[in-house]
Amino acid sequence: MKLLGPAHIHVMEKIRGGQAVFHKDVERKLLKDLLKWELLKKVGSDGTLALTRLGDGLLTCYSEASKAMRPKLHSHVEGVMPEG
Repeated sequence: MKLLGPAHIHVMEKIRGGQAVFHKDVERKLLKDLLKWELLKKVGSDGTLALTRLGDGLLTCYSEASKAMRPKLHSHVEGVMPEG
């Protein structure tokens, strides 16, 4: 069984951002995975892709977790780089 990875998240972010055309074979394979897992759905007669409620919720949780893991910009002492 395949696992959801960073490349899948990247494709989902592109779809959320309004990109609808994918030319690379790798992206097409990722789209098939996302459709199979019901994170994406085809809408309209032209086959336009959209996130399902599950996909949108997953992407929102991922985005919030990513932001929480980043070091705060103003929390470091001048001249000292934050760890990470």
